[in-house]
Amino acid sequence: MSLTQNAVPLPYHAYILAAGTSRRFGSNKAFAHWQGTSFLSYQLQLLASYFVSVQVVAPTFDAYCSLGVEHALVDRFPAQGPLAGLDAALQDLQGGANDDWLFLASCDTFGVQAQDILTLAKALPQATGKYQAVLWRDHNRLEPLWGFYAVSLAANVYQRLCEGCLPLHKLLEDIEVKCYDRSFSWTQVNAPADFPENP
Repeated sequence: MSLTQNAVPLPYHAYILAAGTSRRFGSNKAFAHWQGTSFLSYQLQLLASYFVSVQVVAPTFDAYCSLGVEHALVDRFPAQGPLAGLDAALQDLQGGANDDWLFLASCDTFGVQAQDILTLAKALPQATGKYQAVLWRDHNRLEPLWGFYAVSLAANVYQRLCEGCLPLHKLLEDIEVKCYDRSFSWTQVNAPADFPENP
């Protein structure tokens, strides 16, 4: 699946969060399989056709060498959830000349379509300087992953991690968020029971 026929990738960097403990799943979800390939490999292939680069945030830099990820980013706040993953992504882009936004994804969500990403990306030129996140909202609930975050959030996110204020939704309550409403058919796999019978 690609954005458009012969499309140039979007001029943004994408980051896949894969540093969680997968407690409910029972094993590291990145290695579980979806449609014949690992969760992480599926997302890497998907996002590589959309963005100029795709990085993985992992428990260790070599955690996913067996999946072809030779050097992953590592949380500087280990086991502190998605906010720590966002921090790792933001730190990776510090000093980039033209990096105003990054795309944050998870390794355990399936069914995301090209248009889901394109719609958010089209809002970014007008959102810069006004908003710090551009996200989907489903039935009044923000979807914090598979959306764009402003690189200007770096200091805010770091301070929250230092203070132990970890919920990503708390960050979203305190910043300006551009929202798009829709109902989703995405599948998020938190436990083995979340798999469709024939994925």
